[in-house]
Amino acid sequence: MAMLLDDPNGVADIGGREFWLNTLRNDKVLLDGINRAIVAFSQDAGGIAEYTIDTGQDRQTVKRTDLASLYARRDSLMDEIARLERELFGGSRWHQVVPGY
Repeated sequence: MAMLLDDPNGVADIGGREFWLNTLRNDKVLLDGINRAIVAFSQDAGGIAEYTIDTGQDRQTVKRTDLASLYARRDSLMDEIARLERELFGGSRWHQVVPGY
């Protein structure tokens, strides 16, 4: 018999469409935080060395040296958001939705 993972947030009880809508919302919140960090570093070319991304559930401090990884994560999130929106709200072709953890 297989052991079940702990599910403190009740994710297993969420319907398929609701799960992907929640994933889309969470991706957008994270994307907004990453964009704010990038803008903060860009506007203050020499002063800000660290920025804290606060999504409301998690806080992560990033440094100016993390800009390349912030841009890469932003691009990845934008791709995932576009894919989820096509799947949830319609698109011209069929796509398999795979979470990008």
